[in-house]
Amino acid sequence: MSQARHATKESVKETLISIIIAFVLAFVFRSFVIEAFIIPTGSMAPTLMGAHMRFTDRQTGSTWAVGPRDFGMPDASGQAEPLALQGAPITGRGGVPIDRPMIVHEPYTGAERREANVPRRAGDRILVLKFLYMLQDPAPFDVVVFKNPGTPAVNYIKRLIGRPLEQVALVDGDIFVRDAALGVPGGPVDDPAAVWEQPGWTIRRKPARVEHAVWQPVYDTFYSPAEPGTMTDGFRQPWVGAGAGWTIDGAARSIGYDGSSPSRLEWDAAAPWIRQTTDPASGALLEPQRTREIGDRYPYNESTPGASMRATFPVSDVRLRANIELRPGADPAGARLAGVVVSRGHEFVGEISGQTARVKMRPVPTARTPEPAWIVLAEAPVGRLAVGEARRFEFWHADQRLSVWLDGAQIVSGQYDWSPAERIAFATGRPLREVLNGPTAAPANPLADPSIYSRPALRFEIAGGPCTLYRVGLDRDLYYQPAVRGGLPARATHPSTTITLGAGQYFVCGDNSPASEDGRLWRDPDPWVAEQIDETPGIVPRKLMLGKAFFVYFPALAGSSPIPMPDFGRMRFIQ
Repeated sequence: MSQARHATKESVKETLISIIIAFVLAFVFRSFVIEAFIIPTGSMAPTLMGAHMRFTDRQTGSTWAVGPRDFGMPDASGQAEPLALQGAPITGRGGVPIDRPMIVHEPYTGAERREANVPRRAGDRILVLKFLYMLQDPAPFDVVVFKNPGTPAVNYIKRLIGRPLEQVALVDGDIFVRDAALGVPGGPVDDPAAVWEQPGWTIRRKPARVEHAVWQPVYDTFYSPAEPGTMTDGFRQPWVGAGAGWTIDGAARSIGYDGSSPSRLEWDAAAPWIRQTTDPASGALLEPQRTREIGDRYPYNESTPGASMRATFPVSDVRLRANIELRPGADPAGARLAGVVVSRGHEFVGEISGQTARVKMRPVPTARTPEPAWIVLAEAPVGRLAVGEARRFEFWHADQRLSVWLDGAQIVSGQYDWSPAERIAFATGRPLREVLNGPTAAPANPLADPSIYSRPALRFEIAGGPCTLYRVGLDRDLYYQPAVRGGLPARATHPSTTITLGAGQYFVCGDNSPASEDGRLWRDPDPWVAEQIDETPGIVPRKLMLGKAFFVYFPALAGSSPIPMPDFGRMRFIQ
């Protein structure tokens, strides 16, 4: 009996020791290796989702996310949680119910949707590698988790775009950097424009894996409406064939060409997209009428008060894509497929012609120079297109780089290098100094006026005879908006606010630039942070970095079931 009691005591003791060790290991693992976080807001949407709603359209089969609109009462810290049901009726005076449905628009067709009692979904749950930055420095375009310098009790997540000992400028939506040692003291005060005119600037180009992850869909014929004639708002296909031989209709998920001469398939930027939308209760304007001009509008922000009314910046960093199949009667030897982007005073072309893939550019023809010379940035051999064989073609124009992709593999890539001052001159058609000193709709920051930037014209060019194009699509790149902070240009968005990072300092921005509170706009750091760590506003000190976000392990719940079933199809590595 005594042996049994002794064995029981030893068993209990060993169990307690095992539990304590497990807790210690779990604590150490959580503190130093991997920790789970939940995304609270939409500043990184749609890369990472905060609390949101999800809509599905029966005409197109598309699904898309929209941020919450309706919130409860703020807590002691001033934070308010989004309500579990969005767009629910509210009680007005005299107990009369007032309908306040969610009003959103299908991203591909622009069709208006009004829904009440839409379930709110939680934000994505992510895993963060906390030990990684003990072994190596944070890298450009890492998605990082850190303590917010302004409120160090709160964790933030953004994309890292500036490293220590760099100067950073956000120019026409892209990131330019140079060695901080090249900065001229006093330049921003004595001659602000000179900072962006000085040598040493290079554009920060995203790796292909990151670019793949952040392309923002604009249109895809795969999501053409099944019955466009039944749509209340109507629908007009934005791809238009130039000349005869094209077969295109509103419901076309494929586009056919039966001609024998070279021809074009053009993006119709003037085509109607979203009709003017008003609030049914107040009559307030919620969404202006919009055409198919390529801008940095995010469907995710549609329910944010005032977000839909903001002017969108034109985006010329785009991806043109299509699956092409030559049909009988085509000439493979003479076949050519090209994507063309006309913007910033230039034509940018990526093409497959015969057995050569090529990227090239030239100034836009003018009356004085009707045939400017082409600059071939790069070319490479490629297999000839064959009759009856569908090939996936992509032309990327992003970060001052042109690339041609075929069947998911990059075939050829070339780049051009403009300084920030040159980029502004080409994007606006005026020298930087003239833009900064001229009249504008945004006097606090002339570069924050969307109307000064050129609008892109996009097209496919084909030759070689009959063919069919499937999944004809268009995507745009991230666009880091210039902005105004406290009546002054936001950090890095004007020559006078160019960021200069010291040792151990990083600059971060959100993927959802129009709705991101980030380094461009932060207030001064918390007094404790300023005294103990770093008093520089707008930066993240190395000591506040927690780690790199690397995996979405529990996406927002699928469907409306009360059982917490994750949407496994959206589990993914974070790029």
